[in-house]
Amino acid sequence: MRRLAYVTPLPPLASGIADYSAELLPHLARHFEIEVFAEPGPRPPRVLLDALPPVHPLADLPARAGGFDAVLYQLGNNGDFHAGAFRALFATPGIVMLHELVLHHMVRELTLVAGDRDAYLEEVRYCCGRSGYLLAKRSLDTGTALDVWSYPLFERVVDAGRGVLVHSEGSCRRVLASRPRAAVRAVPHPWFPHAEAGDGGAARRR
Repeated sequence: MRRLAYVTPLPPLASGIADYSAELLPHLARHFEIEVFAEPGPRPPRVLLDALPPVHPLADLPARAGGFDAVLYQLGNNGDFHAGAFRALFATPGIVMLHELVLHHMVRELTLVAGDRDAYLEEVRYCCGRSGYLLAKRSLDTGTALDVWSYPLFERVVDAGRGVLVHSEGSCRRVLASRPRAAVRAVPHPWFPHAEAGDGGAARRR
């Protein structure tokens, strides 16, 4: 049986991705020998830990990654829940389940909000080229709002990953528009299996 390192936040963190993983992991464990590497946070309740594969601190992943056939990262846009996984991916590449294409808010928090303007502008340049860099710089210099939805900043994650999973064909097409050679596949979200890009409001209401 193949061995899988699975990186995720876990309940009781108030994260939909934490809930997603808590629901998914018992099913994946039927097909893989899994160990979970959790983002920092409150200890999950005992009843959940008893239902999950072994759980370790995310900080343990680099030393243990060589013992697994693959590393799977569950990644979203909230720095409180995913900053560790975002950083770990570049040191320990793996497959990325990209729950949100727009990572701009988290990237901005980890760079600009943390006081590193140059790192923020470099990230925009890397992902969006010189034109994106100039728009971001003008935004910072003048206070003009930058449309973060037009500059999602997922490209470095896609480049670092050994493969990328998204939740819709629309998201798959958007990744390929920026990175035509990316190994990307759409895996419908089990809670919203028919959701497509652009109908998030309807999915949330359901």
